[in-house]
Order: sequence, then structure tokens, then C-alpha cells
Amino acid sequence: MLPRAGLRLDFARGAVVKANGARTVRPPDLIELFGDRGVFIGNPGLRPESAWVADAGVRVERGEALAIEVDG
Repeated sequence: MLPRAGLRLDFARGAVVKANGARTVRPPDLIELFGDRGVFIGNPGLRPESAWVADAGVRVERGEALAIEVDG
């Protein structure tokens, strides 16, 4: 299992600050590995790609009708 972490802080009056971070892995698919025996030539030596990802955001709610959220 890969590491993941998240944090959410609720402030008064409907303001929320949140952040997430994780380690991800994407294995190569079958066409990347072996090709389609036509146009695409595969590479059986490919290994899974991995990356660290993170995001953060702020959400502000004003009553029932208005909510603004900014994430990045």
C-alpha cells in the first residue's frame, strides 16, 4: 500500500481548508508493453511510473445558496 495523507480544518462561519498528498503508481498497459502488431510497437522493458502528488484547497460557504471553492 502506498502512503497517503489528508488534512481538513473546519473554521467558523463555513470556511474549510484542506490538503492531500500521496504516492501513486501507474503500470504500463498492454499496448505500451506489447504493441498492437500494427502501428504501435511495444516495449516489454517498461516499468511502472511513480509520482508524488499533492493538492490543497479552500472552501467558503455563505448560507444555503452560495459556496466558493478553490483547489490547486
